[in-house]
Amino acid sequence: MEEASKHQSQRGDWLINIMMDGTEERSSQSHMNPRIQKVAPRLRDVEAYKKCFDPALASIGPYHHGRPEFQLMEKLKTISARQFVSACNVRPEVVYSKVFEAIVQARECYSEGSTSAFDDEAFTRIMFLDGCFILQFIYCITTDQQCELTTCCYSAAFLLRDLFLLENQLPFLILQALMRVRFIKDEGENMVNKFINQRISPPGRCSLGMHTGSKDRQPLHLLDLLRTRLLSSMSSPLRRTSDTDWHSFRSVKGLKQWESTLRGAPQTLLLTSTSSLTRSTGSFHFLQ
Repeated sequence: MEEASKHQSQRGDWLINIMMDGTEERSSQSHMNPRIQKVAPRLRDVEAYKKCFDPALASIGPYHHGRPEFQLMEKLKTISARQFVSACNVRPEVVYSKVFEAIVQARECYSEGSTSAFDDEAFTRIMFLDGCFILQFIYCITTDQQCELTTCCYSAAFLLRDLFLLENQLPFLILQALMRVRFIKDEGENMVNKFINQRISPPGRCSLGMHTGSKDRQPLHLLDLLRTRLLSSMSSPLRRTSDTDWHSFRSVKGLKQWESTLRGAPQTLLLTSTSSLTRSTGSFHFLQ
């Protein structure tokens, strides 16, 4: 009798511990934002998906940072950062400090332990260069400015693809910190919204209204903002575009130059370019 009572008491304590742990875990998770995760290994093992997850030209964030195939783009990031900071009309140290102030939160946006290889200074430099690079590229696209990042048609197409890869995301709070230094009021977020709208609106057709996302929260990164805009597109009013949205259509001369470049390129580059630009008519204007 005593043995049965003892087991019953232990069982009750055990069940209470289970329920308490579960409650605490759910409560803790409910206050955490989703993190920028890596692609599951099982998906990477699928042969048909192998080229779908890694960037083609530019690494953004810590996951692919330092890979030798992206070193050329690292030089362009430096040029972009110089252009972005020059337009801020403040000392470079001021711009850098705004990013440094946000790195604790930025680290928490990535999967646990994935940024431990970088000390605060190294991690801030990644966030700073990548953030300036992204915003300067978006500025050139949305204002139809010619720069090193947009003059080459297929390079711009690959960059647009790279900016929306799961493992290639930068926390939106870093972009916000940089935009506050350069732009007045909502100019920066309006620019980003225009960029997102250009990715999901057919050229010359209709454009969706300007919304950063849910009123309850800010986007986590560009991919999250794109997803939110796509999900809300069914209920958003359409309007005719009055501005000149940037798309990858070029003059005959420009296309011939591109053809000449591809003819002299390795076969792997040609195949990658072709598959990226012609996956489907629905995503053509998205990839540019």
